[in-house]
Amino acid sequence: MDHDDIFLDSSSFVATDQITGIWSFLMSIDWSEGWLQATLASYIILIVTILLLRHFFYVLVGLFLLILSVVYNAETINKYGAQNWNKFSRQQYFDSSGMFISLVFSLPLICISLFIMILWVYQSAHLLISLKRKELIGHAECSTSKNKKDQ
Repeated sequence: MDHDDIFLDSSSFVATDQITGIWSFLMSIDWSEGWLQATLASYIILIVTILLLRHFFYVLVGLFLLILSVVYNAETINKYGAQNWNKFSRQQYFDSSGMFISLVFSLPLICISLFIMILWVYQSAHLLISLKRKELIGHAECSTSKNKKDQ
């Protein structure tokens, strides 16, 4: 089976003639399928996990790298889904252009990665502010102790 046959051997396709944009594409997806619900649930679990572990930098680095490696391999996942869609799905969503895998799989993961980066920037800013405050307090204490010695 060659590359093009992988994407053409299904009997139930999404009606592409009715898809005019991203929203209509997302509405054409049967969200009642268990594997799609599990995918959405995994995104929610991942976000909650990130929020709970936001103070553990190295854990977040590991999750960040894992998420980006999964996004990097989305094309391979799409090919596997195109070959084996009938084992876990009622419809063939895995098109050769990768629209489904990009919108339903990669985009949420990239947004979650962006969320991790925003957490890091926020934590860095908070750390910088607290460090600067301690530095200013140290300078003020040093100045007051110096003034007491001079008197």
